[in-house]
Amino acid sequence: MQVVDIPSLMLLKRLRENPALAVDRLGWEASTRVMDDDVLRVALSHGARCTEGLLVYLDDLVALEGGDEIRRKGAAFTAHQGVVAANDDVMGQLVPGWTASRVDPESQLDESMEQSARDRDQWRDDLLATSPLPELAEHWQSLGGSLPTRLDDGRRVRPRE
Repeated sequence: MQVVDIPSLMLLKRLRENPALAVDRLGWEASTRVMDDDVLRVALSHGARCTEGLLVYLDDLVALEGGDEIRRKGAAFTAHQGVVAANDDVMGQLVPGWTASRVDPESQLDESMEQSARDRDQWRDDLLATSPLPELAEHWQSLGGSLPTRLDDGRRVRPRE
């Protein structure tokens, strides 16, 4: 799996219009992400054909991680807030309005972080619930690829609704 740092949504739109575009000349680099069934499912339902395989929007792959990373970062930030709170008197002297702004930042932050995590979980679930596009599945198979395990059970691949 490879990645390229370009405006992917623009490229996806152009590739959907013209799959023969020479994307192989872009500055592709090896990806650290592992190619698994979920990545392939997103590529087959939300990607575009290209001469080398399938192109997928990187943000959609980030969504596959769900809200767990947001929750981890939120927990780390909350833990760090204990250190900050212990120094509120110093911060109040350094930053005017600091004390007034700290009414109950943890509860507001916790709510906001959890909502972001739930939104990311929903995005992931929506991506994975979308059926593959037949033309992408056919293209992938014509290149020697196989459908993800959960789809390769003899069912006919149906278009998205």
